[in-house]
Amino acid sequence: LNNFSNIEKLYGNSPMVKRKIVLAAEAQGKPDWIRGVKRDFSNSDIWLKRAIIYACRILPREEAQFYIKHLKSSFEKDFLFQQVASEALNSTR
Repeated sequence: LNNFSNIEKLYGNSPMVKRKIVLAAEAQGKPDWIRGVKRDFSNSDIWLKRAIIYACRILPREEAQFYIKHLKSSFEKDFLFQQVASEALNSTR
């Protein structure tokens, strides 16, 4: 479906809604939108952070690898974050 413009209007709601929208952006191949949402990373809950990291896999390879590797080292003690980051790194374009 090509309905992302309608979905992104709901982004300001709860963290759970934000997470779903980030994953929808990744699924619909919206790298510019994902690039813009990266600035929200530090103010996000851990589940939204994981979604953002996963969605970064659609960014250009070098950009995604630099960003994901940088953040992966900051969350060494979060096993699930490490797994999501590793999956994103393994599937970058």
